[in-house]
Amino acid sequence: MTSTPPPPAPVGEQPVKMSPAYRAAWELFVDWCTTTGHTPLPAGSSTVLAFLHDCPAAPATQALRVRAITTAHTHAGHPAPPRTPEILDVLRGRARRPDPRIPLPPGHVDQLLTALPIHGWTQGWFGRRDRALLVLADTALTYRAIAELTVGDIYFTPAGASVHSGNDVVELPVGTSPVRCRPCALALWIDALQLAATSATVRVARTVHRAAPLTADSPHRCRQPVTITDGALPLLPAANPWGQLDLQPAPITRRTVSRLARNDEPRNHRHHPPPAGESPTPPPAAPPPRVRLEPLDSARAAAVRNATAAALAPLTVVLDDLDAAAVELERKSVALLKKFVGE
Repeated sequence: MTSTPPPPAPVGEQPVKMSPAYRAAWELFVDWCTTTGHTPLPAGSSTVLAFLHDCPAAPATQALRVRAITTAHTHAGHPAPPRTPEILDVLRGRARRPDPRIPLPPGHVDQLLTALPIHGWTQGWFGRRDRALLVLADTALTYRAIAELTVGDIYFTPAGASVHSGNDVVELPVGTSPVRCRPCALALWIDALQLAATSATVRVARTVHRAAPLTADSPHRCRQPVTITDGALPLLPAANPWGQLDLQPAPITRRTVSRLARNDEPRNHRHHPPPAGESPTPPPAAPPPRVRLEPLDSARAAAVRNATAAALAPLTVVLDDLDAAAVELERKSVALLKKFVGE
């Protein structure tokens, strides 16, 4: 009599002999897959990596979880998920959370490039920065990579501009209109940024405030030489609402890049008149008038000296009386001491 084989166990509940620690780690992985809609068996490397990121733990605990997943796959007859470099980074404690990128809506960047100004203070300052940020956000670079860019990572060529981020190189060709030209947006921002890093805010405000509005008839800034004076300067440094940078500029965060890139409307930066600058140095005060002294002859000088001596004569008598009184007081003090000591 032929017995009917038992039905296969549900996914993730295969009858695998595991230690209690492995069993707990495998059940955690199965629960996570059920919650997030992933397949636990067989699982891909991307699923394992996402699980390790969503369930952070010490490197030793993460390594145990990976071994438990490998054991479950081996007993079920499936190849174990490959340990990619990203998974190995997690096991070594050097993992970075994935930086998912959702593509920007079509026409989003062109629309904002047309609306964002490059003149006026502070609207021109932040307008230039947001234009450069949008251009970079429209590439395949992650938001973290964009936040970590420096001025030296941007190279301008006759064909446009190239952005270097680690081993990634993004090419930005010259656009037909300077308003929507990606390399021009980067060049205009680098001009203002380098000026802010080397000059007082007064000069930067006046330069940006007096800049000509960007129109379709404006010359392409990217086709003119762009000199990089400080390649280590963060390309997108943090600034206060008045457009001032820190003494040691620090880059904006990944979240700030994401927030600014996905804003549907240009930020309405308040227009501030450029600072008036330092007050002029007052003229030096006029020197006091010089008093002219008439020279004295010897006879007149002698008369003045004699008159002074006569006026001070009574004072000498008073001083002599004080001296005599002091001597008498000293004599009496000595006598009293001898009297008491003698007794």
